[in-house]
Amino acid sequence: AHGSKLLQQKERKSARQAYNEFHKVKQLFPDYKDIDQRMRDAEEMGICQVLFEMQNSTDKIMPKGFEVAILNVTLKNLNQKWINFDTKERKNLFYDYTILLSLKNIEVSPEHVRTKEYEESLEVDDGFQYVLDKKGNVKKDTARNDIKIPKTKIIKAYVKETMLDKSAIVNGTIDIYDNRSDQLIKTETITFRSDFQHGWAKAKGDLKALKPNTRKKLKYNRIPFPSDLQMIYDTNENLKNITQYHISQYRNMLINR
Repeated sequence: AHGSKLLQQKERKSARQAYNEFHKVKQLFPDYKDIDQRMRDAEEMGICQVLFEMQNSTDKIMPKGFEVAILNVTLKNLNQKWINFDTKERKNLFYDYTILLSLKNIEVSPEHVRTKEYEESLEVDDGFQYVLDKKGNVKKDTARNDIKIPKTKIIKAYVKETMLDKSAIVNGTIDIYDNRSDQLIKTETITFRSDFQHGWAKAKGDLKALKPNTRKKLKYNRIPFPSDLQMIYDTNENLKNITQYHISQYRNMLINR
């Protein structure tokens, strides 16, 4: 009776209290008349429905599939007892809140090509040489064997290294709207980026002088710069992670609002 009275108030917090009362009845009398339906009614009234949307407010044309990739952000793992996130609007369902990811500005840097030339050297064994006395004769040890010492030399390699750099930076906001009052209740500025970096090297001289890391660079070949659209598209993974993080921070606020 108390649960039914709470449910008549048609308020979210009251509906959650009603659900708890009905749950007590369910534990005591599992087959109590209409108890399952009443629990469903209370749950439906008490749950907070949230819709996540994306809006391109920039002057840039977004890459094909970019919005789909963003809306594929995994929000289901953020769902709890009294809150549900959707990335696709369901018909005939009122959403208490809308979380809007609004892209404000996108900048793609010019393509940078940098080169540097340097030398690497290494001291290596180069056989041995005899130790001579003042008269130019080979010295002997106590066992009358010739005395000799290791001989080394410096080998060198000359390296030309080329590096490619390009980046895309996207600025935007995450805005939360209360659809019951049609008010903006929270806004957060976000920035995310994608970076393209690639390098390779060519060398001449004695390649044995090269350091292991330099030797690896010789195996890399030149590849073309990605297009501006590809750079923008590649920001979506960072964007999804940032979005999911911020939404997780808002979750308790929305449940208890």
